[in-house]
Amino acid sequence: MTRRDVTNTEHDDPVDRVAAAKAAPGDDPVDRLTDAAAGLALCLVALQFTVFGVFDGSSFFAILAGLGVGGLGVVKTLNA
Repeated sequence: MTRRDVTNTEHDDPVDRVAAAKAAPGDDPVDRLTDAAAGLALCLVALQFTVFGVFDGSSFFAILAGLGVGGLGVVKTLNA
């Protein structure tokens, strides 16, 4: 068994970390709004699946798909 070296000999510049954090994708308000709109669109598609499954009565899987897509849309919207 070998012993790992836990010391870091590289220079860690805090300015580089700040610039990298500012350049990270997903920080732009327009991107967040786009993600929220996509989540709401998923919720609307899920509502269509669920209503079709309930009122048509043909498939229980349509109801499950609607609930699953709706859950995904809610999570996507809340994470935006």
